[in-house]
Amino acid sequence: MLLCKLRQETGASSFAVDYGSLAIKMGYKTPLDLGKYRNQNHYFYERIHRSLKRLKNYGLIDYKKGQVTLKADSIEGADKPLITIPLEYWEYGYSDSLSMRAKYMYLVCLYEAARSTRYPFWFRSQEDMSKLYGISDTTISLGLLELEAKGIIEITRDKPTPPDFSQRKANIYRMFSLARQ
Repeated sequence: MLLCKLRQETGASSFAVDYGSLAIKMGYKTPLDLGKYRNQNHYFYERIHRSLKRLKNYGLIDYKKGQVTLKADSIEGADKPLITIPLEYWEYGYSDSLSMRAKYMYLVCLYEAARSTRYPFWFRSQEDMSKLYGISDTTISLGLLELEAKGIIEITRDKPTPPDFSQRKANIYRMFSLARQ
């Protein structure tokens, strides 16, 4: 999310990485005992480097030491970034108050809503989301419930019909503007 924010602030999809600054913005603090790390800079570098390598492995960014390129701009047919994080997300403190699973699901919601032909509405089963985004049903459910409780999304659930609850329709999700909070 922080990389998306940097992209929005700079207007560039490729930028130099300041490992220390990113680490601090992500909430890393230097431990009292650095253990195997030479110094604070080495500690921050390792934390950020590992995260960036994971994002590269997922195909979300291109990453070479010191340089990151967001790939949302390079996806064929995309004339704008596929995920735009509202400025209010940062201004109103959601980046600090949401759990990691809710942050992840917020990104999923932004992406799904942006792709939807019925924006701000979108739908997808939790089973499909689990397969697509590589996270458990529990993580998805808890993340979505947290977003719903904070008034960020609205979830319309189909009525379960016993005995086979798996036959119910996918939930319909609606994104709300953070500015209305």
